[in-house]
Amino acid sequence: MVVNSDIGCYALAVLPPIATTDTLGCMGASIGVAHGINKAGVEERAVATIGDSTLWHAGMPG
Repeated sequence: MVVNSDIGCYALAVLPPIATTDTLGCMGASIGVAHGINKAGVEERAVATIGDSTLWHAGMPG
């Protein structure tokens, strides 16, 4: 599984000891990155994490 995140408090999961995030991008980028990974034919499942403020500012408007 490839976990994509964008900027926010939840981005702290990039650092040890948690280290559960594979990519970290700008606000709202995780959805597009996960979609791109799927479209590129990567066999691993791509997951996007997005916080509440990012959802309202960048996730829902598209």
